[in-house]
Amino acid sequence: MKNWGIKTKNHKNLVVSKKCCNFAKKKGVNNENDTSTAGGLRQNRGRRSEKNAGIASIFDRIRKNSGNALARPQSEKSEQEKWLKEYAEIGGLLFSKKSIAENLFKELPPGKEAKVFLDKDGKNVIKIVNYTKYSDTPLSFYDNRIVLFGELFPATSYQIVGFLEDENGLSFVVKQPFIHGKTLQRIFTENIVNDFQSLNTQQNRVKEYMQNKFSMEVYGLDAFADGSILVQDLHLKNVIEGIDGNLYVIDAVPSRIDNVPCSGRMG
Repeated sequence: MKNWGIKTKNHKNLVVSKKCCNFAKKKGVNNENDTSTAGGLRQNRGRRSEKNAGIASIFDRIRKNSGNALARPQSEKSEQEKWLKEYAEIGGLLFSKKSIAENLFKELPPGKEAKVFLDKDGKNVIKIVNYTKYSDTPLSFYDNRIVLFGELFPATSYQIVGFLEDENGLSFVVKQPFIHGKTLQRIFTENIVNDFQSLNTQQNRVKEYMQNKFSMEVYGLDAFADGSILVQDLHLKNVIEGIDGNLYVIDAVPSRIDNVPCSGRMG
């Protein structure tokens, strides 16, 4: 059994560049509605707060105990997964596919990295995320896809509700508010017959959204950056126009960077 209080190794954090726009001055407060999930995943407000604090604590301890990821990345990944599985087993947070499916309403179309389910209350989706699709380690996934994504897009932020281990390895089980509306891809498809400029129209909406909200510029295909933060995979299927007319990013891959110069912008 691991003694989580023991500091054995050092971990080097990414250095965030301040060359262009200072995102820290722009980020909003996370105002996500505090809603619960169904069945075995349902938690009251107090227990959710306690669990969130516990998950944040375990990742802080993983960060402190992490070794040299550059020298042995696979070992680093395996070691972190071992710690997470131990933590999940002790806390009752290690789920099976069957238990998740039985306690949710229906399965929705999957994404590149996740199986998606609609919660019985219709207010949230539950995603089983294969974190290795875009992240090298669980800690990298947590720092970028959970914490940073929540800072950028608080209305659609993720909350970790547990973990799942199967033949494909360890996956994160996360909860995200369900946004009623249409993806920009669907809007483009519906309008393509009458509006041949619809694709450019929807892509420009995403561009304007990222420019106005974060002062980020296009940096390659479906990617935006400001010198400190890079957001990738921001295509039309990952942006929803809500019934309130606002845009919501439901899936994107953000990361903190220190090597994307403003002069490298594209588009």
